[in-house]
Amino acid sequence: MKITVVLMFVFSFMMAEVAFIASAARTFAGDKLSAGNSSYEAHISRGKAYLQEKRYAEAVKEYRVALKARPSDEAANLGLGIALNRMSQDTAKLHLKKALMSNPDNPQTNLELGLYYYNREIYAEAKDYLENAIETGKGTEYATTALVYLKKVDRQTGARPWLVNLTLGSQYDSNVVLSNGAAALPSGISRKADWKGLVYINGRYRLVDTDRMEVSAGYNFYQTLHGRLSAFNITRNTADLSFRYNVMPMIALGAQYAFEHILVGGNAYNHAHSIGPSLFILQGKGFSTEVKYRYRSARFYNADLFPDNSDRNGSDNAIGIAQLFPITEAANLEIGYTFNKADADVNYWRYDGNKVHANLMYNLPYRVLLNLYGEYYARRYEGMFGTYKKERDDDVQTYGLTATKLLTDNVGVTVGQTYVYSRSNINSYDYRRSVSSLLLNLRF
Repeated sequence: MKITVVLMFVFSFMMAEVAFIASAARTFAGDKLSAGNSSYEAHISRGKAYLQEKRYAEAVKEYRVALKARPSDEAANLGLGIALNRMSQDTAKLHLKKALMSNPDNPQTNLELGLYYYNREIYAEAKDYLENAIETGKGTEYATTALVYLKKVDRQTGARPWLVNLTLGSQYDSNVVLSNGAAALPSGISRKADWKGLVYINGRYRLVDTDRMEVSAGYNFYQTLHGRLSAFNITRNTADLSFRYNVMPMIALGAQYAFEHILVGGNAYNHAHSIGPSLFILQGKGFSTEVKYRYRSARFYNADLFPDNSDRNGSDNAIGIAQLFPITEAANLEIGYTFNKADADVNYWRYDGNKVHANLMYNLPYRVLLNLYGEYYARRYEGMFGTYKKERDDDVQTYGLTATKLLTDNVGVTVGQTYVYSRSNINSYDYRRSVSSLLLNLRF
């Protein structure tokens, strides 16, 4: 009996020792892992600091130490690739491509690879990566820089000065005629929802293209073909002339003139002239600001569906500002505000408008581009509106979500959903609308 008690005591003591050693080992391993993470972060931070100070040799040392802890790390490979690229080292390609394997849609990595091949006069490869940087980094400084170098590639290779985009697709529109469900539909119209096909062609030709200045002319054609409601088929032709001048690397001035002509159901609906300047400012690290002013003069035509359309003849002055914020390396958020004042021949078509919008752009893996859009537009009209004997107030909310899968550099497929909710104190202008889209995008 005594031997049994002694054995049990010895066994309990040994188990306690094992548990203590295991716990100590876990604690030691945890401390070691924590120390390793801390060391990695310190080397990454110092590497970034050295890059900003253009001390590339020191940056290389820091990033190499960080890579010993995490050989496949995107940030360490990208930082090392950038530093080596600035030092004109061929090994930069290896680390940049390792970073690209971790995240193919990082616009900074694509830009660096474009610069790597550009500096070695391998222009076909440079062009591919620069175009990817522009596509995946829309609105960022990476896209802006990539565009500058893409122009240099085009001049070196004698590339064509024109570009054409073609969009083909189908949409289901729940409220083609914008009915609120309470008011009667227009004469001869029995339904308000319909399928439609669409064709959109957008072409642009560069007239002047230097490092500091670009002048281009554009034309776009838009056509919808409804299944039942052909009276609402839209035909739009637009021509424009655009100017952009880079005052300095971070500031650009622009201006644009455009002429637009629209047919609805084959009948003239309106035509308009618009002109205005713009200011674009890069703040660095993906931040940018754009300020725009636009003056638009429009003439509307009467038709069977729109007998009093000419009452809207007049002009519109609009000024707006948009700010781009980088959220992550793959996501950017744009928020903006626009004020416009519309004038018209008949006073109840005159209004003051205030619009705010937010646009989230996210680059997902496998070359999928996600876009989430939201807008609130308040319009306050002047004068007593028709027989309602009151001033009209509209509050319009618009929400949209699109996802584009890039099948190749020149082919993409887009699915999208848009929802519009218009609240108005005039019953006829109170409505809901949703549009579902499936589109094929081609670039030539």
